[in-house]
Amino acid sequence: MSDLFVRVQPTGKDTSAQEFVEAQLRLERVLNPVLKKPWNSGVLLQAVALEVGFENWVEHGLGRAFISWTVCDPRGNLGTWRRVETSTADLTKYIPIAVTTPLTVDLLVF
Repeated sequence: MSDLFVRVQPTGKDTSAQEFVEAQLRLERVLNPVLKKPWNSGVLLQAVALEVGFENWVEHGLGRAFISWTVCDPRGNLGTWRRVETSTADLTKYIPIAVTTPLTVDLLVF
């Protein structure tokens, strides 16, 4: 049984009840791999102001190192990149981002 959703147990022993259970099992086999993807446990950080001239450390709150992030709804000229290789930021807490122009963004972090 999946830990992502609860299976409904039909009452009765007719054929339709068994077909219902089999359909749930098929659906579970299809959905579980999708539901377990990392982006489903992501967070949306809204109105993150990024400044030029230094590495911005954006607190993500995942409780683990982030896998990746994507910019949503940029407000300004988009010119961001991640500098993990040279950063001293604790990646379990922060996303190090440098920008070429100041802007405000929403970030989807997972």
